[in-house]
Amino acid sequence: MKINEYISRLTLPFKDIYTSVFTVKTETGVLIFDTGTTCEDITLRLLPFLREEGIAEDEVCAVFISHFHGDHAGGLPTLLPRLPRARVYSRSKKLREAFSDRVESPEDGQLILPSLQTVTVPGHSKDSMALLDLRSGILLSGDCLQLYGIFGSGAWASNVTLPALHLEALEKLGRLPIRRILAAHDYHPMGWDLTEPSDALRHCRESLMRLRDLIAENPSLSDEAIAELAGDERRYPRIRPAVITAVRNELV
Repeated sequence: MKINEYISRLTLPFKDIYTSVFTVKTETGVLIFDTGTTCEDITLRLLPFLREEGIAEDEVCAVFISHFHGDHAGGLPTLLPRLPRARVYSRSKKLREAFSDRVESPEDGQLILPSLQTVTVPGHSKDSMALLDLRSGILLSGDCLQLYGIFGSGAWASNVTLPALHLEALEKLGRLPIRRILAAHDYHPMGWDLTEPSDALRHCRESLMRLRDLIAENPSLSDEAIAELAGDERRYPRIRPAVITAVRNELV
């Protein structure tokens, strides 16, 4: 799918959902945002996608890893040897150790290519970061903005494990010139193409405040019981007990 003249999207299967990967064209080369899960994602899907887009492998000068989870970074070992010019941008310590000569850890607000700005958004994970295209105001968010979580088979949960840091990051995002947010998965209730950024940020905040309130209203319930209460499949994706624990520790 072509998003605009700069950005295109490819969806890669992951269990019973999918993960979005993006290409971003700039004046100095092409950036790939996330890499899918497996070797097959690269050889059977991503590399043919590049050819369809008219992108030569030596035009790719950057690979941006939103965070070090398998469905976002798993394809990197297969992809990177095919890209002779590419630097990897990641805040993951494990990736820096694995590919030390090719990985850079950008700071918040750093321009990594002309018009592309790194935005650190901890919460889902400590190393989570998004990428803002200053030309279009599009934020590629990966899993940084979970809203109320992913609907699926029941294997997927709202998974913000650093809620206090996440609330701070949401405030920062609200001050940036974001016009549209493109997420990795379909997040409840807005999907993957978040055309009302202020509403998306509100849902992210409200989901955490809802958990905080459930904990306060049910002081005798365990984290597992609160998670069961919170994850009403008719209205909300399920919640991991670890998220309840983090909210209890940091926000209550």
